[in-house]
Amino acid sequence: MNLMKSFRISYILFIAFFCHACTTVHKTEYVMPGWPEPLSLSETQINFPPEGGTKTIMVASRYGQCTLDGVPEWLDYELDSTKLVLETSRNYSEELLSATIRISATDGESSAEDTLRVIQFNDGYEDLSSSGTSNCYIVSPGGGSYRFIATVKGSGNEVSDGTGGSSGLGVYISSYGVSIGNACSAQLLWETVPDGDLTSSHDVIAGKPEFCDGYIYFRTGNHAGNALIAVCDASGEILWSWHIWSPETEPGTSEYNGYTWLNRNLGASNNEPGDIGNRGLLYQWGRKDPFIPSPAPYGENYGGASDRQNNSIGDGTLAQDFISYNGLPYDEAPGNIPYSVRHPATYINFAGYQSHDWYAYSYEDNVAFQSFLWGDPASSEYSKSIFDPCPPGYVVAPDGAFAKGDAGTLQGWKADNYGYYWESGNGDYFPMPGYLSGTMSDSQGPLVGCGAIGAYWLSTPSSDSSGSYFVQLNTAQAVQLRSYKVYAFSIRCVKEGA
Repeated sequence: MNLMKSFRISYILFIAFFCHACTTVHKTEYVMPGWPEPLSLSETQINFPPEGGTKTIMVASRYGQCTLDGVPEWLDYELDSTKLVLETSRNYSEELLSATIRISATDGESSAEDTLRVIQFNDGYEDLSSSGTSNCYIVSPGGGSYRFIATVKGSGNEVSDGTGGSSGLGVYISSYGVSIGNACSAQLLWETVPDGDLTSSHDVIAGKPEFCDGYIYFRTGNHAGNALIAVCDASGEILWSWHIWSPETEPGTSEYNGYTWLNRNLGASNNEPGDIGNRGLLYQWGRKDPFIPSPAPYGENYGGASDRQNNSIGDGTLAQDFISYNGLPYDEAPGNIPYSVRHPATYINFAGYQSHDWYAYSYEDNVAFQSFLWGDPASSEYSKSIFDPCPPGYVVAPDGAFAKGDAGTLQGWKADNYGYYWESGNGDYFPMPGYLSGTMSDSQGPLVGCGAIGAYWLSTPSSDSSGSYFVQLNTAQAVQLRSYKVYAFSIRCVKEGA
């Protein structure tokens, strides 16, 4: 009786730990209530940071004391009847350390076995967030090793999230904060390469990203392109996500009108006229996460095969979902923002016909249509918001950055090769990749104007319910207009603080 009582106490302690543990990979291994599998581990993978440390795994076995096999020299351990304690020192090697430990228990003719994967990262991972956190990080293809802080939302800027409210922080930050808690694992949501080949293995991210002690670690593959990596809680729900931008060459800059401009669209592999790698990605106004443009070559008829949508997921798990969710008709902040965070690959159709906005729809509430989700350039406290989609140090170009003339007409633009050269400005090329339209039906498809229209969001919303400012390039003109925030347009980033 004492032995059975002792086992029940140990098992209750194990269940309590198991239910509260935050791990890289979780297992549920019970054949019936009140009795564990022959051998159960609270975690099947443990990740250590480069500096090492100590971590504990709970173990429950029907057969008493367990034994270990395959423990590497760089790992110390202590094992008793209920837990396994692992300890490492700093990893000074040039590669990550990894091992698969076999855990077994035997009772007469009965036995059970399981495995535990242990990884320790090395110091060779470049910290992309060392100069500031962001929703987008630029990396290089070809096997680079990277990490970034995954406990902060976007820029981490607590000045304002652009959603109003009496606190000054904004309703979203007041309700949800800028810190990411309960993170347990990293997930590759999607990846894509700009070659139009939807059947290839994209290999923008090599292997699986890993979460460890507040950081996400990953390596790049052999292909230039884009990827979306998320951090999830124990149930697998997405807590936040980041765009990984892996261009063919490092983006350069140009100067004009008091701004330092990136020389290609956000997410573009290059800025070569006529090359589909120049398209970059598409963004609903105010959202931090991108959508993939058409993979069709330039030169096909407008409104025809060129408007082919791309649901590509590469080696990830989450396909782009363009028109599947009509935003709830919220008339106040934070509206559909929490949903957009949890569903970064879902295009949110307009929440109400009054404003054609994915976020909120009311004419009455100023927050609903004059939100500053990407930051307020007119404010003395303007800085990169937590939803800004640009890489560290850059923001979405604001109203006035393109030096518009009378009636919004843009001077000095020359149409050529499915885009425009800004000859009187910074001299750069601006392609016409088309856009995503929230007003299209499923039968028509959401992609519009590939090769015939370029639409570039500005960070400044209009002062009425007509949406936000953007620059439109088409075969007839270059002009600054206003459009509904539900549409997904291109972005050209400028240096923060210009």
